[in-house]
Amino acid sequence: MDADAVRELVERGEVTRVEMKATLPEQSKLIKGLCGMANALARGSEPAHLIVGYKEDKEHKKFELVGVDPASIKDEATYRQQVASVLNRVPPFSIKHVDVDGLHVAVFEVRSGRRPYYPTRDSAPLRKYVAVYRDGAAVVEAAPELVVEWTKEDGPGTLQEAELEARRKIIARGSTQNTLFPNRKDEVWVYINIENGGKEAFSLVRAEATFRYLDALRTLDPGLPRDVQEATVTLNSFDATPPSTIGKLSARASFRVDLPSGSHARWGEVERRGQERLVEVRVTAALENLYGGSQIISFDGVVS
Repeated sequence: MDADAVRELVERGEVTRVEMKATLPEQSKLIKGLCGMANALARGSEPAHLIVGYKEDKEHKKFELVGVDPASIKDEATYRQQVASVLNRVPPFSIKHVDVDGLHVAVFEVRSGRRPYYPTRDSAPLRKYVAVYRDGAAVVEAAPELVVEWTKEDGPGTLQEAELEARRKIIARGSTQNTLFPNRKDEVWVYINIENGGKEAFSLVRAEATFRYLDALRTLDPGLPRDVQEATVTLNSFDATPPSTIGKLSARASFRVDLPSGSHARWGEVERRGQERLVEVRVTAALENLYGGSQIISFDGVVS
């Protein structure tokens, strides 16, 4: 939050998400204002702002920058304690201190949370168990039907399901790394590498590779059939560490491609012709995690 952001909010005037005061309201009215803003925010909405340091010029229908004494603004912990003494839970909010044209401005930023917020005791102007919400420039009492709707939208079951869905999601990217003719044998080992870009560890439960012999390999054995050669391998589960812990680690596995007899001995001929590719590989990998998420990814590689 900087001076330009404050000016942009002020230009909107007093609306549902913006309120301006010349001085900080006394405790009960501040709590009412924060409660009203919090209840007006559906989950995922942009934050609302109470801006302290602007005086309303009713004649010209605008707000004038007057600033506020920084000493009059307490720390966040103090206001959280005050709100907690009245409301059923504390709405998520923070306080930003901004210099605007040489004057101090305090901005209370209220974020969306789990509605409804309501007083658990009478604290005028709030009434016990009566929720309020900001509607335009006014703070009004909410009808019971509206409170029920908030509960359905933001209740704990909804939030838990949203979090669970996020944990189910698997984000992964695969690639191949190939080693030609290990130990001078007529075979190729193909190594697959799968990067974890999601929130949770996953297991690599199965990989299927489809191989297509390319022209370079046919120079070694012109009699090779032109149909696609397929191979399937089932791998042991391998848990990849989520990037939130120590960066993107990989699930790794490998499988063998048997080549025609004498391929290694005649590979020099292929190299002399500048032909460096032997087998085209298409890998399909099945991934699962502990939260019931599953994903199938496909990626290509060339044995060279």
